[in-house]
This record gives sequence, structure tokens and C-alpha cells, in this order.
Amino acid sequence: MLEVHYDNPNKVAGIVDSSGFRIYYSPKLRKYDAGTLMIGSTTSARVIVPSKRKEYVVAGHSNPRCLDPELPKDGIKLLGAFLHAHLLGRHLKARHFRNSIELKPLADDGNYDFNYQEYRYYQEEVSFVKGDQVTVECTYDSSNRISTTFGGESTREEMCLVFLLYYPRIERFASVSVPKYDTINKALGTDFTKDDLKRGTFREQLSKYDWNKVNILKVENSLRYGLHDTHCYLGNGTKNSIKAPISYPEIKFMYEEASKCEPEQVKEEKSDGQKLRCDFILYLSIFISFCLIKLRE
Repeated sequence: MLEVHYDNPNKVAGIVDSSGFRIYYSPKLRKYDAGTLMIGSTTSARVIVPSKRKEYVVAGHSNPRCLDPELPKDGIKLLGAFLHAHLLGRHLKARHFRNSIELKPLADDGNYDFNYQEYRYYQEEVSFVKGDQVTVECTYDSSNRISTTFGGESTREEMCLVFLLYYPRIERFASVSVPKYDTINKALGTDFTKDDLKRGTFREQLSKYDWNKVNILKVENSLRYGLHDTHCYLGNGTKNSIKAPISYPEIKFMYEEASKCEPEQVKEEKSDGQKLRCDFILYLSIFISFCLIKLRE
């Protein structure tokens, strides 16, 4: 299935789309089929971004109870990641957790540009095994918005997703989450239900919500770290009901980027060569700074 999104806000006439793709058949079957796994937030209006915020973080989680039943014994191999948000997205990050330990992010774009989106392929395959969880964090800038922005498929609405390219393919298309109604109601002092979402009253009331009457940072943290409903989709796109809520896992060790003077895997002690290299860089920086000061004199 091919899904194409079009956006023509100025109603310009005569635009023709000639994009497409070719399908090639082969009698020689591959050992593995690849697949795409979508993880993050749902496109529900329950994804809320208040107006006039320079930085506001939304999180979405995969649920092991959704993915584990289909994962093979040795897990799957990830080949690349594609981060996706809309116009408000500024910093997108897909965090990877295993056994209460945070591993290297599957993707991290601190300068996200809606007009430049593509897969980032890994130099080495990344293992994803039973029990692993991915949490996608999206930092939005709604400084220029005068009303609340909601999750949705329109460009003016928002998304917070990562698409993972992997093999071998499993019978899962997506594992996404969204704040529970109880989580939203406690944060905002409201009493919304799923019926309000269906009738449109949820969006109608929150689009006019006075964000000055609440502590927005507290609301942000409540919706981000509170309990989320799980939406689990099978390989054919049908929804599989998972009752277990999801949030951030317990994190005993957070991932830290190695410094430029550290090897990829940080060791307790540097070798003599590493110490010498770091000392040389430090002294060289001091020497250059000294020379520049003298030149200015």
C-alpha cells in the first residue's frame, strides 16, 4: 500500500504529481524480508501542544507486551531510523532501553527540519530483543501559535514518530501510545472521556484553553511521564487491543555520549596513549589562545 499526503494551503490550481515507484519481481526469494516498525505517539487529539511555548516535550512509547509475542528468539536487527514530526518539531530523539539500562539512541536530531526528512542508516546493525522499549521524545516550538496544537495527520497538526527499518519482518506494524484520559484530566483539571473526543468537544474546549491558569511545565511532565494507553497494530494494520498501560521504564543507568577524548566504549581508565592525546589537545588549545591574545596586543 502506498499512502501519499498532499498539502495545498493556497489552493493553487494545475499542480500535477508524477511521483511513484517501480515493483520488480524475482524468482529467487531472499532469506529474510525487511519491515518497517512505527513507534511513538498516536495521531490522536490527545497529543497536546500548548501555544506560545519555546520548548515543549511530547513522548510516545513502544510497549513490550505488543512487540514481544512476535519477536524471534534472537530478536530483530535494525538497519536505520526515520524521525518524523511536522512544522513545530525542533529536536527529535528515539531512546532505547533494555533491562533498566539506556542504550545509545536509535536516532537523535537536535536540529530537525520538516523539509529534510530521510532514513539515517546505521554503520552497524542494532539488535532489538524481547523486553526492549523505545521512547520517542519530540521537542516542539509553538511560540508563533495562538491556539493549542493537537496530534493529527494535517501539516498544521503534529506527529512524534520514528520509523525503524529492520529484518526479519514480524507481524507488527506499530506500537504507539497516547496519554490516558485520567492522566490528561488530572493535569488539566478536566473530566474528558472518549465520547468527548468522538463528538469533537475535546478539541473544541482545549483549542480555547487558557494555559495561563495552569503550570505548563507541570502539565508537560504529567502528560510526558504519566500513564499512556497502548495502541498495538498487527502486520496487516489492524489494531490489537493491549490493556496494559505504558510509561517510561525504570532507568538505573542513563546513556551518556562519550567525550571526544574517550573511546566509543568508555573505560574506567585511559591508556597512556589516550591520556597523552587528550593532554596534547588541551595544551594546544591553551597555546593557540595565548598566541591570539599576543597578536591582539
